[in-house]
Amino acid sequence: MSKFLTEKGRYVLAGIFLVGFAALVAPTVLHRDLMSGFFGNYSFYIILFSVLLWAYYVIAALVESEASVKTFFVENARGLVFSILAAAVIFASVEFSFKTLSDETNLLSVSHSMSFGHKAYNVTLGKYYYGNFNPLDQPVPTRPLMFPFFTSVVTSAIGFHWYNPFVANFVSLASLYFLIFAVARRFTDEVSAVAAVIFAASYPVISVYAVSGGFDLCSAFFFFLSLTMLYHYVLAPTPSKFAMLWTTLVVFSNIRYESLLIFALVMGALVAFLYVDWNTIKQSAAPLSATPLIFLPFLWQRILTAGNTYESPPGVAPFSAGNFFEHLKEFAVSQFDFKFFLPYSNVLNFFCLGAILYLAYLFVRDDELRSSRPQKHFVAIFAASFVALNGLYLTHFMGKYSHPTQARFFIVFAVVCAVSPVLLKAARPGLVSGKTLAAFAVALFVAYHPVAVENRFINTLELYREIKGQMAFLRNVHNKNIFIVYDRPGTYASMGLGAGDFNFANGNKDGLLNELRRRLFTEIYVFQKIDYGTQLPVPEDKLDPEFHLETLHELQVTGGNYLRISRVRL
Repeated sequence: MSKFLTEKGRYVLAGIFLVGFAALVAPTVLHRDLMSGFFGNYSFYIILFSVLLWAYYVIAALVESEASVKTFFVENARGLVFSILAAAVIFASVEFSFKTLSDETNLLSVSHSMSFGHKAYNVTLGKYYYGNFNPLDQPVPTRPLMFPFFTSVVTSAIGFHWYNPFVANFVSLASLYFLIFAVARRFTDEVSAVAAVIFAASYPVISVYAVSGGFDLCSAFFFFLSLTMLYHYVLAPTPSKFAMLWTTLVVFSNIRYESLLIFALVMGALVAFLYVDWNTIKQSAAPLSATPLIFLPFLWQRILTAGNTYESPPGVAPFSAGNFFEHLKEFAVSQFDFKFFLPYSNVLNFFCLGAILYLAYLFVRDDELRSSRPQKHFVAIFAASFVALNGLYLTHFMGKYSHPTQARFFIVFAVVCAVSPVLLKAARPGLVSGKTLAAFAVALFVAYHPVAVENRFINTLELYREIKGQMAFLRNVHNKNIFIVYDRPGTYASMGLGAGDFNFANGNKDGLLNELRRRLFTEIYVFQKIDYGTQLPVPEDKLDPEFHLETLHELQVTGGNYLRISRVRL
C-alpha cells in the first residue's frame, strides 16, 4: 500500500475517518430524536464510501501483487464467457419473480429511496402523479443496506425498473460461477472447472433464489470471495492483502448481518494463528479506522428497529438450542427425500458427505498435508465458517431446510455440496477425469434443473400465489398513473406505483375519491381476499362502502379464500 499512501497519509486518513464517526455518532447519542434523520440522510453516503474504500484496497492489492490481472483474465476468458452463458441459461429458464415477500420488495423499496433521494428509507406507501412517485410513509428498514445500494447502481445504469434487483443477482450469479471456475481451474484443469460450474447450475436452490430480488445469492458470493481472499492472504501475508480482505469482509457484513459472525471468526482466527503482526495493523490504519464509521448505519438501524430485528412471534426465541435440534432433525430427514420437490440435489449432498470423510482420511494419513501450515489453517477457518454460518441458521426460528421462505439460507451449503466432486479431484487428481466429471455434471443438470424450472416448491406459498396473480393483472395495465389499495402496499410502492393499505384508504376516502374524480389517478384498483364461506372480504381487507367497486378479475388462492381485483367506480 506504500505505493498509494505514505505512512503519514495513512494516519491522517485514519484520523479523518474517526473524526467523521464521532461527528455523526455524537449528535445521535446526545439527541436520540436526530437518529432517524441521520440514518435516512447519511447512510447512503456511508455505504457508497465503504464500496469505494473496498474497491480502492482491492485495486491496491492487485497492483502490488506479482500476479498479472490481464494474464488471469486471458487464461480464464473461456471460463468467464461460459459463466455468463450459464447464468443466462438459469435466468432464461427459471421463473422471474420475487420469491420471498415482503423481504425482496422491501429491499427494492430501499434501493428506490437510495436512487432518487440518496436516502435509506423503506417506502411503504405513496402516490404516483405528475410523472413521479411521491412517498407518504418512510419507516426505517430492518434489512442491511448493501444489496439495495448495489441495486441502486443498476438503476443508475439502466433506469428504474422493478426487476433491477434481478439484474444485480444476474451479476452475482455470473460472478459466483466465474469464481468457482477460476478456483477449480487453478487446482484441477479447464474441463473440470467447467464441470464445477455445471454442478453449481444443476443445484436447484441456487438457481431458484438467484432469479429473485433477494440478497441471499449476493451474500453467498461474498462469502466465497472473502474466503478466496483469505486463502491468498494466509499463503503470503502482506498488509495490502490484509486490507483487501478486511474491506471485503466489511462489505460482506453489510449484505446479511449474520455475516458479522464470519467477519469475527476469520479475523479472530488470523490473530490466533499469528497471521496479523503490528506492521500489518499500522499499514492498515486507514481501513481499520474507517470500520466504525461504515458500521454506523447498522448501529443506528439496530437501535431504531429494536424489538423488530428478528421478527420472531411473541414468546418465540429468535435463536435457541431447541430450534437447532428440531431443524437439524428435519434437515437430516430431508436428505432422504428423492421426490424432486425440495430444491436440493441429494445426490450431491451425499457425495459431499463422502468427499469430506475421504478428505479427512487423507488428511490423517498425509504427513505433508498436515505439515502445511497455511493450508491447514485455511481449511480450519473455512470449515469453522461453514459450520458456524449453517449452525446459526439452524438455531434461528426460521431455519427450516424444507420451507420455501427459509431454504434460501442454505445457498452456501448448496455451493459447497455442488463443487465437492471437483474438490475431490483436486485432492486426488488421478481419481477421475475431467470429462467424466463433466458428464456427471450434465446428467445431474438434466435431472435436477427442472425442479428449479417448475417452481412447485415456491408455488406452495399462499402469498406468492396471491401476488403472482396481482402482477399478472398489472402487466396488462399499461399505465403508472394508478393507485392500488392492498394490505401490503409496500409491495407496489417499491415498484414506484401509488399504493396504500385499507386503513389509509378508509381514513382518506374523500381525498382519494376526489383525486380520482379530478383524474390525478386514472384508476384506483383494490386487491382483496374474499372468504368463500361468507363471500365477504376478510376483516383486514374491508373497504368503506363509499368506494363503489366493479369486479375485474378473481383467482383462487387457497381452499378458504380467493383473490378479487376490483376498480373503483365514480
